[in-house]
Amino acid sequence: MKHIYSFCGRKKELNEIRESLKKGNHVLISGSYGMGKTRLALESVRDFSPVVQRLSLNDPPATLKRKLFRHERLYPTRDVRRFVILDDIVRMSHQKSEFLRFLADRGYVFIAIEENGIPVKEHERLRYSSVPHIQLPLSYLSKNDTYEFLETLNERLVLGKEKEQLVSLAKILKGHPLSLIQTIKEL
Repeated sequence: MKHIYSFCGRKKELNEIRESLKKGNHVLISGSYGMGKTRLALESVRDFSPVVQRLSLNDPPATLKRKLFRHERLYPTRDVRRFVILDDIVRMSHQKSEFLRFLADRGYVFIAIEENGIPVKEHERLRYSSVPHIQLPLSYLSKNDTYEFLETLNERLVLGKEKEQLVSLAKILKGHPLSLIQTIKEL
């Protein structure tokens, strides 16, 4: 059975990220809380590799390296491209930008997730530390993606809402994924 909050919508962004990853480019996803940044990152690498490490830049660089080496021992493959999903990229420092370069030198491709726009100084550190990357700001879901999201939740939560109700909700609700989940659960 699928998780009730599994990925739906954002096909354009998903394709853009996957194309970038195919080229070996890193990706920076930014947006407000609850926009689906982490879910989009996880979905983006799902078909590429079973070897995905998720790290938080809240941890010091030594801890990050320890986690990474432990992950490499658990999944000792050289034939598969390795991906790292980095949360809290806004907490960039010189040591952490060196860690990103270390990742790139070891052949990792990373998707960095940050909330509400990365400050210019940190963005310069990111650009300095890595191979080419794209920046993808997430905003509200489109009306079509909002409808698809509501339809998926309706189906998975077995709410029994009619199509007309979902279309009306998609028109009046802003496409903020976390708010949509809360709203439809309250109906």
